[in-house]
Amino acid sequence: MTKPTVSLAQMLENFGDDRELIAQVADVFLDDYAPQLAKLDAALATQDMVQIQAMAHGIKGSVGNFGALEAVDAARAVELACKNQDMAAVRERIPVLNALVEGVARALREQLPHL
Repeated sequence: MTKPTVSLAQMLENFGDDRELIAQVADVFLDDYAPQLAKLDAALATQDMVQIQAMAHGIKGSVGNFGALEAVDAARAVELACKNQDMAAVRERIPVLNALVEGVARALREQLPHL
């Protein structure tokens, strides 16, 4: 797995070149991502496919704001596995998604001082 990255160019495009808004949205993401991943893991423990799919969809949108395409793809893969009722694939893909989201958080922390 490659190091997850965020794309400053994509963030600027997504947020209309508003660096202050990027920083605000990134701060919210950094405050919220760990509890979201914990909820995702709890939904996995109870095999709640509806909740997992909804959370993966939300994560996909969040990381997409930052141009984190690898994490977007991982979230999409979890969504698809849920849609197909493939719990084995969900179990396999959630740790990958979690790691990529953690990587997005690290990349954002590195980028924030430069915005």
